[in-house]
Amino acid sequence: MISSLAAAIHLPLMSAYSASKAAVEALGNTLRVELAPSGAKVGVAYFSEIDTDMTKRGFATQAAKVLTGGGSLTKPAPVKVAIDALEEGINKRKRRIVAPFWVEYLLHIRGIAQHLVELGSRARIEKALEIAVKEKVEFTTPQKDLKNHSRS
Repeated sequence: MISSLAAAIHLPLMSAYSASKAAVEALGNTLRVELAPSGAKVGVAYFSEIDTDMTKRGFATQAAKVLTGGGSLTKPAPVKVAIDALEEGINKRKRRIVAPFWVEYLLHIRGIAQHLVELGSRARIEKALEIAVKEKVEFTTPQKDLKNHSRS
């Protein structure tokens, strides 16, 4: 199951994403126990910033630039790093897959890391939220024009 470092460390402006990834983590951990009698293995993958369209668009917003001081928190890892980690994790039936490697260490200190995020964002959060409320941001995946479609 594909979770994210956001399941453990919750960054400002990413509440819905963090909540959804924490839900994936919880589901994976629960299924691991429930499916154990059948012999099935359940792994949860935790990625940090991977060089994808989603990451690029997210950090390209004005609100993100204000919050981070102009860039991403770390240099995004190439997609190959995540693919290689998934391949190894699936082959070895790992319960936890991480990419880049340092994500493993942050998962172990998630409480401390969360506190540091909170302290570090205090000075910029008000301005970032002010911008985020007004900023128009495209979805990573283009959406169909739903104006002419009725809801069922």
